[in-house]
Amino acid sequence: MKKAFEFTRSYFWVWAPDAVGLVNYLSMLMPSKPREQLFINIGYIRHGKSVMYHCLMGKLKTGNTKIISAPGVKGLVMQVFTIPNYHLVFKIVKDKASPPKNVTKYHVNERYQFVSHHDRVGRLADTQQFHYLILNKEWFDDQLLDELSKQSSEEVLLENEIVIIKNVYLERKMVPLDIYIKGEDQRKSIEAIIDYGNAIKELAEANIFPGDLLIKNFGVTPDGRVIFYDYDEITKVTDCNFRTFPEYNDDDDMDYFSAEPSYHVAPEDVFPQEFEKFLIPNGTLKDVFIKHHKELFTARFWQDLKEDLEITNLKDK
Repeated sequence: MKKAFEFTRSYFWVWAPDAVGLVNYLSMLMPSKPREQLFINIGYIRHGKSVMYHCLMGKLKTGNTKIISAPGVKGLVMQVFTIPNYHLVFKIVKDKASPPKNVTKYHVNERYQFVSHHDRVGRLADTQQFHYLILNKEWFDDQLLDELSKQSSEEVLLENEIVIIKNVYLERKMVPLDIYIKGEDQRKSIEAIIDYGNAIKELAEANIFPGDLLIKNFGVTPDGRVIFYDYDEITKVTDCNFRTFPEYNDDDDMDYFSAEPSYHVAPEDVFPQEFEKFLIPNGTLKDVFIKHHKELFTARFWQDLKEDLEITNLKDK
């Protein structure tokens, strides 16, 4: 039952004459679940966001900690910050994406909307969007405020003693996978790497291609489940063109010293052979991943999956 009420699952859209009473009952059955999540799971989004906001304000007004930058590698597109010992993170789209990323705010926001309407199959984190969130400046770490004013000045307004955030996404906090696998428990690291491959496959089967498959863009929940949470490059598997690198003979006219490919590459082209180079650093964990998921590095796996999805879509029409 708990799995059905995860923050990585689609909403139920339940009609309930007494939604509060229903959530009270569900809270008795699942006391570890945040109440806002239960409201959102059954489709009462506004109720859930109201509970989320009041819990957040209670934490900020009574806590002795500051809002700080979230741990992990700094995002190229989003600024992420959080409150220590709290279950949510804040995510803001930066004024300008850092190289090599080249995406607009409109595109990023559209991708978040896409995810909110798609089947998340237990592998995509739910996010709740807030507009004009007002917080006291004293609640923020000074270094974070400086970073926000430099990188997100279009979204974050500093007025007297308050901080006004025009557009922000609140999302459940997870341990970034790249940090998680550096832990002392080798068994848990191996299980997470295997589940990382499972997550990619399950998303693909739901017609989701994450785009940026780096482990820093995946997180691990308290129960050890690997979840994807970086949506700026997310797209449909059926919109991708999975290719194999062209083969060259010794006599082919090929410039081996050129930094650019000698063949045409379209924006929708994806070369799965490249994944092996950058997904996981060399070592035991990479060997484990290859043992369980080596097919992810082949264009044939993705092409067959895409064909199956296209056939399914035709049957559903």
